[in-house]
Amino acid sequence: MATQDHIFRSPSGWGFSISWPAIIVGALVAVATSFTLLTLGTGIGLALYSTRVAAHPVAFFSLAAAYLVAVEAIGFGFCGHI
Repeated sequence: MATQDHIFRSPSGWGFSISWPAIIVGALVAVATSFTLLTLGTGIGLALYSTRVAAHPVAFFSLAAAYLVAVEAIGFGFCGHI
């Protein structure tokens, strides 16, 4: 199966190409990376969180939010690299 790149030209004559297979593969890599890291983070978070001890939910949720932002940044980084 041959892939075809689309070349777009601006009015100034400068052109760039878009490879749809590369875009789709990059998106799939981003989804797979995010899913893997979120699953790992969920497992670690559930293992660390204790309901018996008076835990600080604000600190726990702050770390969870920071981890979520980091996971999305890593996923988008892998997507952009592909």
